[in-house]
Formats: sequence, structure tokens, C-alpha cells
Amino acid sequence: MDDDSNISNIRWITQVCINSGICYPPQETHMDRGDDGEFVGKLDTEPGYSYINWKFIIETENGSESNIPDVGFGWRVWSDCWFDNGTWGGPETYCQDEDSSLPGFTITLVMASITMAALMVRRDLGNT
Repeated sequence: MDDDSNISNIRWITQVCINSGICYPPQETHMDRGDDGEFVGKLDTEPGYSYINWKFIIETENGSESNIPDVGFGWRVWSDCWFDNGTWGGPETYCQDEDSSLPGFTITLVMASITMAALMVRRDLGNT
């Protein structure tokens, strides 16, 4: 996204789902905008999370809002390492280290999805 875009704020809506199939209520986070104009958000995870759904609400300087996607959640990232009922599972083992800050989720996938959403918003705002 260009530094001169008319985006004033991005709200990141996340919903965490755990191994038992229960999904917690969605949580809203205001993403921080750095001096370079880039929006950044962080989500702390725990070993019991199976997947995380998310979407964005883009606020512009003129007060309008755009939901990305328009309905529901647009992205889901699955854990590849999890803890359920005292047992570790999944194809990876790196999250079994207690010092892991993002167990089970590939941060690269998360950042790629955020970048993709930002590009979609930029395209949509350019067409209005």
C-alpha cells in the first residue's frame, strides 16, 4: 500500500478455533501504522489453537468502511503443530518448545495474507 493512500485505519477481526471444534467469539484489533505507512498487527497464539479465521475492515479518511471480504471471514490459517488433551500432534514439532512465540502457525503465510488483503483494498479503492 502506498504511503499516500487514503486509508486511515485497519481493523483486523480474528476468530480462534480450538482442537475440540469450538470457535471463540471474534476479537477486533486496530492495526498500528508505522512511519513508513505499513500497517502491522500481532496475534499471540497458544498450542491448543487448531486454526484462526480473519478478515479486515478498512477505514478511509472520508469515514467510509470496506469489509474485506464483504461477508464472513476471508482467510484461515491451520496449525501444523498442536496440543490436545496432553498430547502433541501434527506434522511439525517446533511448537513443542515452550519458548515458541507463534506455535503451530507459519508467520510467513499470515503476513502474505495480510499483504494480499492490502493489495485487494488498494485495487478496490482505485475502482471507486
